[in-house]
Amino acid sequence: MTLRPERGLWQHSDFLKLWSAETVSQFGTQFSALALPLTAVIVLHASVFEIAALNVVEFLPFVLVSLPAGVWSIVCRVVRFSSSEILRARGS
Repeated sequence: MTLRPERGLWQHSDFLKLWSAETVSQFGTQFSALALPLTAVIVLHASVFEIAALNVVEFLPFVLVSLPAGVWSIVCRVVRFSSSEILRARGS
């Protein structure tokens, strides 16, 4: 009985595509997290407040889009569940 699979993950093309894409994405994210404030300081001579404002603007899409979308999806699920329960109760 062998515990090792015939082929490892590194032999699967789908895993290699996923791993490569995630690696490139993380590299780009980390590069821009370093390069954007550094460019603002060196080229634009930005102050500490302006760098802080830049960080806030980078975080703003998460606050304005992701959080309300999550709440909206939960509310839709609760409304759908409640309406199905009401219809089921009326039928019996």
